[in-house]
Amino acid sequence: MKKTISILMLIIIMCFCWSCDSSTKSVSGDLIGFWHLINNEMVMKITTNSNQNIIDMNSEGTGSINLTGDINASLTYLNFMDYDGYKSITASNSSLMNMTYPKYNLNITPSEYYSSYQLTIQEDETSYTMYQTDTIDYSFDENTYTLIINSSNFYKLDMSTYQIDSSSVITVSGTLQNAGINIPANTPTEIDLGLNEDDDSETTITIEKDGSWSTTTNDGYDGMTETTTGTWEIVDGKLVIIESYAEGGITVIDTMEFEYEIKDKNLIIKFEEVWCGSDEEESQEQCYENTELMLGLENGSLTNVTVFITMTLSTNPPVRKTTTNQNSKYLLDSELLKIQKPRLFPFNK
Repeated sequence: MKKTISILMLIIIMCFCWSCDSSTKSVSGDLIGFWHLINNEMVMKITTNSNQNIIDMNSEGTGSINLTGDINASLTYLNFMDYDGYKSITASNSSLMNMTYPKYNLNITPSEYYSSYQLTIQEDETSYTMYQTDTIDYSFDENTYTLIINSSNFYKLDMSTYQIDSSSVITVSGTLQNAGINIPANTPTEIDLGLNEDDDSETTITIEKDGSWSTTTNDGYDGMTETTTGTWEIVDGKLVIIESYAEGGITVIDTMEFEYEIKDKNLIIKFEEVWCGSDEEESQEQCYENTELMLGLENGSLTNVTVFITMTLSTNPPVRKTTTNQNSKYLLDSELLKIQKPRLFPFNK
């Protein structure tokens, strides 16, 4: 069942067993109030058994692929995927997980049977224009992640007739290199997942003096609203939330514990969890394999994956709203997380 992201769901993913027999409990006045979620960041820390260099999809590269003609723009982000011989090279004007507009994606899919060369122009979230060509003069070095395109023309595709309009042209040329991310063997290395943009949903949490709390999420994408309630307390300096709900005819109690701090009048919540934990429906081996595919790692090289999430809440509502990739919007949904891990980076909605 499709759910919207809420503070509770984010925490449930990271929940773990906790005992309070010998703990010190209290209720902190600093937390009492009505809070708005204004930012959400997620970082992954990976460890591999070999030295590797993977492509960095969230940082600008060196140089640019230039568009001239119907559109004048520079593409400075480079992504590359190789899945069992299926290869895809994508140059964009922003990171793939950032869906601010306008969005320009040049995709090259080489194949010995049928190669595809497409340029997508998306000015907003409701419409897009496609340009394509049958041939392109390019080279790509998979070792240095360097894309070179000599002047090549892309022609507008009429989406109603699927005919080429040769009068509408965008010329593509330039050199773009992605420096990649160095992954030393047996050394935990941080990978920024690029999920720190605001989205169109609105999440609020109310923390009461009597130890009760509630959170409400209004999803700006499909209009769904979800509200959850529970109790809270401070135990040994950590925020503990307990929720009780019915599931499958039985009462389920979830106890969640995480670190927090008040900084610049904002409430900062931080927690971490092993990415391929025991709560996954898939085996750890399959989870590692899917994550290797997602990040472009060597098969069988991943030995540990941990995710770190930081949520920032304010008593003031968010000032700025940014539309993001819907894959990232539902990334932390406890149901969709399992099936979307392999799709986070190779594919862009």
